[in-house]
Amino acid sequence: MDPPIPYAEPAELSFLTPTPGEVANPVSFAVEAAASVPRVPYVADEWFTLGSSEERDSGFVFGMDFAVLGEHTMTARGFDADGDFVAEAEVAIDVLPDPNQLNQLGAWLHGGVLADPGYQHEEYAERLASVGVKRVYIEGGQGEPDCAAWPDLCDHDVTNLWRARGIEPWVWFRADAGVQGAAQAEMIRDAVTAGYQGIVVDIGAEYADDVDGVQSLLAGMLFVRSQCDTTGLHLGGNFPIYLATPGHPEDQGLPISTLEGAVDGYVPRTDMAVWTVDEQSDPAALANRLICAWSDAGATKPVHHTIDLVLGDLSALDPFLRLSGRETSLYRVPVPDGSDATWADWAAMNWWGGEFEQADCTP
Repeated sequence: MDPPIPYAEPAELSFLTPTPGEVANPVSFAVEAAASVPRVPYVADEWFTLGSSEERDSGFVFGMDFAVLGEHTMTARGFDADGDFVAEAEVAIDVLPDPNQLNQLGAWLHGGVLADPGYQHEEYAERLASVGVKRVYIEGGQGEPDCAAWPDLCDHDVTNLWRARGIEPWVWFRADAGVQGAAQAEMIRDAVTAGYQGIVVDIGAEYADDVDGVQSLLAGMLFVRSQCDTTGLHLGGNFPIYLATPGHPEDQGLPISTLEGAVDGYVPRTDMAVWTVDEQSDPAALANRLICAWSDAGATKPVHHTIDLVLGDLSALDPFLRLSGRETSLYRVPVPDGSDATWADWAAMNWWGGEFEQADCTP
């Protein structure tokens, strides 16, 4: 752990790269430092120490693949050979998607489908990788963490298995309004230790109008995350916290303004089973309306829609995906039925695409 940083007059430390403004993921950092500085740690958003460099000849170069895109304030801090603080510099950047990484489209894995006679992780990983899925959300329990009842939450072999097939392993859990937020927040500690790359908190109808309960839960998660060493994670080091809701949270009496400060993104569900005939015939218009409802409500964090679907040829969802973006997901993986028909339906969707568009929210 770096020593406390006392007040110091600005000294010779400045960013060479990146320059302020937009920069594509992954990001390479380099600084020019005084001769008295042999080591430079890099900190994101005043809180997360991502790593450090002692490579003076390279400009203390350091690379980072951010899990959470968007605006970040990066700080480089110079320390001398005795470990004393010398100087620091900041740069404000807007991290854009890696143009070489087309998507992070995902699928949700519910615990029940892993039960006999279902597939195991190996079979699901092979199947999902074959159709182009890039992220999997693995169910890790409900309420307080329980590694005996939900072993996937604590199993590093599970996350390694998925990652080896090019799929990001995230964990999700069902929040329980009857359990204190601080107790549920311990999910993060187990998930970080097991090698997951982010977590989704799924709040249901029982949290309707319970602003205090949701805020307590999220505050607890932020606190536990601050205690965890996440610098070794593969995508960014800040272990994103996403909030899953059945539709728009304001429909549940949860104003966006009460959630913004505690989450890195939203994962609302839209259920194909209740789409109207018009919505089914024009999924792009539906996606545009859903996206604009969030921005109109004041959401500034990313919104990644999850589609709870009626199985069939999913190529009809391609227009929805082009607007809903690179982290859209399908809420249920297929239940094994002894045939490949369902997987052929899944493969019909353009999982390999990357031509995403911006919603038009002009009045």
